[in-house]
Amino acid sequence: MSNDKYKKYIDPTFPLLEKYREIAPGSYKHSQNVANICESIAIELELDVDLMRCCGLYHDIGKMNYPLNFSENQPAKTNIHDDIEPNVSYHLITRHVSDGVLILLQNDFPIEVIKIISEHHGDTLLRQFHKKEEESPEDLFRYKGRKPTSMESIVLMIVDSVEATSRAMIIQRKDDEENGVFIKRIIQSTIERLDDDDQLDKILHGAIKQIKRILTKELESIYHKRVIYKDEEDKDIVDEIKNKK
Repeated sequence: MSNDKYKKYIDPTFPLLEKYREIAPGSYKHSQNVANICESIAIELELDVDLMRCCGLYHDIGKMNYPLNFSENQPAKTNIHDDIEPNVSYHLITRHVSDGVLILLQNDFPIEVIKIISEHHGDTLLRQFHKKEEESPEDLFRYKGRKPTSMESIVLMIVDSVEATSRAMIIQRKDDEENGVFIKRIIQSTIERLDDDDQLDKILHGAIKQIKRILTKELESIYHKRVIYKDEEDKDIVDEIKNKK
C-alpha cells in the first residue's frame, strides 16, 4: 500500500532531502537505512509504504541544524560530548526532535508525518548521560516526547533504535560470532529494553515476530561487512547488550 501524497518528499531530488544529505551526511546515511527497513516492514504489516519511507528519511532531520552535536557527523576521534557536562549534552542531543518538527512544519509536510516523527523517541532515557549523573532523577535525562501512539510510530522507534545500536555494536566487535546470531541478539535486547520502558504498549504483539524477522534480514544485508560508523545516542546500550551474552 502506498500513497502519492508522499512521493515528492521521498524523491532524492527533493530540496530539503538534498540539503540534509549535504549538511549532515552521517545522519542522512542512517536515515536511508532506517527508511529502507521501514519500507520492508510496511509491506509485511500492510502499512502505507511511502508514509513509512518518508518518516524514515526525515525522522532525524532536526540534526541538520547542529550536525556536529552528533558523532556520526563529526571528524574521526572527535566528540564534543567528551568535554561538556552531561546535562548540556542531554539538551544538545534531545532537541533534534523538536527541531525536526519545526523544520517539517516550515516545509509544509503532512501532519501525520510530523506526528509520527515527533514520537520516534517517546520519553526514552538517554542512559549514557544519565550514567554520568546517576544521583540525578531519570526524568531529567528523558526525551520530552509522547510515547508512540500508532503502529507507524512504534515501527519507526524500533527500527531507528535497532539500526543505530547495530552500528555501535558492530564497530566494537572483536569476536567471530556469526553475524546473524549477533544481530538477532541486538534486536531482541533493543526491543526488550523499549518494551520494559513501556514505549511499545500500542503494538500488536503478533507483529513483533514479523518486525524481528525483517530487521534480521535487512541488517544482515546492510552489515555483511563491518563498517565504521558511530552514533552518540546509542553507545549507552552497547555494554548492556554485551552483558546479555
